[in-house]
Amino acid sequence: MPRPPIPETREEIFARRSRSFPRLPRILTEGDSWFDLPFPGRNIIDQLLSHYPDNACWLRLERVGEEATQMFLPQAGKGISQVDHLRRMLQKYTFHLLLISAGGNDVIGTDGNFFGSILRKAGTNHAADYLDMKKLDGKLGEVMDAYDVLLRLRDEHQQGRPVVAHVYDYAIPRNRPVRLVFPVKGPWLWPHLQTRGVTAPKLQREIVRVMIDRFADRLFALEDRPGSNFHVVDTRNKVRDDEWGDEIHPSGDGFHRVAGEFVPWLRRFCPGSFGAAWPSRVD
Repeated sequence: MPRPPIPETREEIFARRSRSFPRLPRILTEGDSWFDLPFPGRNIIDQLLSHYPDNACWLRLERVGEEATQMFLPQAGKGISQVDHLRRMLQKYTFHLLLISAGGNDVIGTDGNFFGSILRKAGTNHAADYLDMKKLDGKLGEVMDAYDVLLRLRDEHQQGRPVVAHVYDYAIPRNRPVRLVFPVKGPWLWPHLQTRGVTAPKLQREIVRVMIDRFADRLFALEDRPGSNFHVVDTRNKVRDDEWGDEIHPSGDGFHRVAGEFVPWLRRFCPGSFGAAWPSRVD
């Protein structure tokens, strides 16, 4: 009985398509669950591919749960790291565009532990009073160090290629984990807020807003750096309250709305592709 064929890797799929369609733009994606949440349609890249399946050749490197520091900084004692793999891909292939989703897991931490570590009791109505801003800024500094490494790698191997990243959106703290048939992960924010006695939903949401806006400020500062060729998709205030599939990930409808924000950037950096109108809702 013949053995079943071995499934192609993501790189093999990309290489085969690039050979078959040499005129298509080539896009590298690296990131976290907003690019790689393993449910059909519940990530940005799946949404883009579902509507533009033949507009580019995509090399997908993203892994659910990864932090920016894991993606772009060497990891001691882990052999070949993700940044080594990324460097090899940048050396081996030529890309028209790099799409990045990174930083959210850094400021939340495993099981929300970093988020919990920067929360403090304040007893006021000011959201920023509940956050250790010095510690948050230190973590955001680490994230931006990771982005700097990415841009240096780009300059070394893909000079002139644009990098497009995004901000995330204002997640709603609540007791809503990721579910299959039963809860498998999360929630990440709500339990730590409850532990600190922050139970008012409005105040909880304002605390998250402060964090996301702080992250956005750092990304836009990098975008404004002369010669960075780094571009930010502002995905804030895009996901409706009823379009969150769990505490920190949009539903399919929510990801569809967020993915649509990337389309003008794809058209800008891949002229001649992605011309079809983005549908107003998921099919």
